[in-house]
Formats: sequence, C-alpha cells, structure tokens
Amino acid sequence: MPLTSGEPSRQWLATLPLGGLQLTALIATSTRLLLNRQAGVTALLGYGGELALHKADRIAACRPDSLLLLGGEPCLWEGQAWSVVALQMPTESLLAACQAMAGEEAKPSAWKRLIHSTHALALGNDDNTVPLQQALRHLVAMIADLANLGGPGESLLQRLQLEEPLLRLLAALLVPQLRRELPFALAVRRRQQGAVDDAVKHQ
Repeated sequence: MPLTSGEPSRQWLATLPLGGLQLTALIATSTRLLLNRQAGVTALLGYGGELALHKADRIAACRPDSLLLLGGEPCLWEGQAWSVVALQMPTESLLAACQAMAGEEAKPSAWKRLIHSTHALALGNDDNTVPLQQALRHLVAMIADLANLGGPGESLLQRLQLEEPLLRLLAALLVPQLRRELPFALAVRRRQQGAVDDAVKHQ
C-alpha cells in the first residue's frame, strides 16, 4: 500500500498477497498519512478508532464496523489510534466477479461507471447487507489465521483461491441487483420446481 507519512507516528503494517489482491493490516497512533494515487480500488474495513478520509472535496469517516470502497485517487488519512484492513484489487477483478454472479443479467458498463465514480462509498451498513459485511470480516479473519501458520499456511491460501469469495462478497455489497434472485435463475428454478411437482403428482 503506497503510504506516505505526514508526521511522526507509531505504525504497524503487514501485507499479504492473495492472488491478484493484496490485504494490508494497519494500526497507527495519532497521525496523518497520504495514500498515493493507485490503480484499482480499495475496500477499507474499520476495526478500531476513527479515521477521517479526505478524498477530492469529500470527507468520509471509517469507524469500527465501517466498510468503505475507495477509488484510486490520492487520499489523506487522519485519525487518533486507529486500525484498518485494506483489500486492494484491480477494477477488472471486481467487475469480473460482478459479471460471474449476474450471468445473463450482467451490466458491465453501468458497474464500471459506478466503480470509477466511487470516492468513498459506504457499504454493508443496512439490514440487508450487514450479514454480507460480517461474512466478509469472517473470511478476512480466516485468511489471517491461515497466514499465521507460516509457510504451509501461505501456500495453502494460494491453492484455496479465497480471493474469489472475497471479490464476490464485495460485488454483492456494491451491486444490489446481485443480492436478488435474477430473472433467468428464477425461471430455471421455477421450471425445475414444476418438473418436481409433476413427478410427485404422477407417483
């Protein structure tokens, strides 16, 4: 994560590559940090303290249980004793997860515009999406546990390809359409159910 410290502080940082993604855990005391311009997007999970994000002409707050999606523009971070986990990913990877989940109902142009227009979009903070954010946090914790096993755990992480469910959870949080049963899938399920009902009738 390309960070530039704006003033003295105590920091702890750990990174973990996961497929085409990078996970970064960061704990810092009172500080100002500049996140330089970067390719792709970053999902920021808040765990402790409060962090103010100054991005373009907007300010967003990252608190415990917050989930923010950040575009690639430079961003100033200011806070008092805070901790976060950042999931950095290529825009194309997030779009591919959206398309894989949508199937024939995919709308890549609209999703690409949504991702590229994102400055600091809050996700997973309503009744419909809180369980998805919780699932995302559980998956991040599981990845951290496997990474703590050292060499064998890191090798296993790469083979498990856990970046895919991470991307799909983020896609579902970003695009409401992906949280609903899609028309094509619904039609298939109803057809299958009809076949089952016919078989039961003829027993």
